[in-house]
Amino acid sequence: MKVILYSKDNCVKCNQAKMLLDIKSIPYELKMLGVDYDRDEAIDISGGKIEMPIVTVDGKYIGGLLSLKEVIKMV
Repeated sequence: MKVILYSKDNCVKCNQAKMLLDIKSIPYELKMLGVDYDRDEAIDISGGKIEMPIVTVDGKYIGGLLSLKEVIKMV
């Protein structure tokens, strides 16, 4: 399972997602807004939804923090 977490500075939900992945020892790639991606790319990845963090698993957009929690329950 390849997880990419699209995050931004000072984002509580982004920090919670990182902590959850770390606690579960699930490796992930972290991308930061303004450094690794821009707003237009975020809109493309999420299909127009503006929710942080943006989470992809195996190249597919799954949603944000709540969706990540659901996916982790299944692992």
